[in-house]
Amino acid sequence: GHISLLFVAKAHHRRGIGRDLMEETVRCVRKLTSTDHLTVNSSPYAVGIYHKLGFTATGPEQTVNGIRFTPMERPLENPDSRENKQTPALPRRWCLFMLFYL
Repeated sequence: GHISLLFVAKAHHRRGIGRDLMEETVRCVRKLTSTDHLTVNSSPYAVGIYHKLGFTATGPEQTVNGIRFTPMERPLENPDSRENKQTPALPRRWCLFMLFYL
């Protein structure tokens, strides 16, 4: 699966909302597909955040049609073995905007 857009409103940064959105995405992708990884083309601003979410760069930063990004990938197996941790389903108010395609 490929994540196209993942945003959290600035007023809600540093509250774990992005992490919760990502974990919910991982749950959905595992449930609905047989893919074993997620990909994203990260903006320069978000590379560090995606690293914290388990993604690694798969190539150097690129510019295509004037848009800078770093291609990244995350295996669906959680790299820090928090697999047994139960994260509650997200409250609807936290789902500010999430779009992914398979």
